[in-house]
Amino acid sequence: MLNLTNKKGTLIPSIGLGTFPFEGRMMADMVINASKIGYRLFDTADDYRGESGIGLAITELKEKTGLSREDLFLQTKISDNNAHPDEPLKGVYFNPNSKFMQRHTVDEIVREKVVNSLHEMNTDYIDSLLIHYPFSEYKVDI
Repeated sequence: MLNLTNKKGTLIPSIGLGTFPFEGRMMADMVINASKIGYRLFDTADDYRGESGIGLAITELKEKTGLSREDLFLQTKISDNNAHPDEPLKGVYFNPNSKFMQRHTVDEIVREKVVNSLHEMNTDYIDSLLIHYPFSEYKVDI
């Protein structure tokens, strides 16, 4: 099987487990059981509402599997759901011309979402962060 590494030399598992639509205890049990049979990459998104279940699994991982957080590769995505409780991003995802983006910078939105994902997954780092489904019409050259 192909071995992939990132720029830091961290091994990226070739096969990962998508976690949608699992949440809570069911998610935690799935992550723990999947890690017992060899899965190390778990793919989720803030949109899936399952990050807290992954956090629960991380809390129990060592005791139930002998693995630690460092043995896993966690990948999550920033989705176009609400970055701020009062303002939806649907349809204006990082569009610099939207009224929303005139009040919040991309840095603010990404930072807030990453901090929330770190908290939900009970970890201090994310191995891979993706934009969930970017809208090509809002692509901006920087």
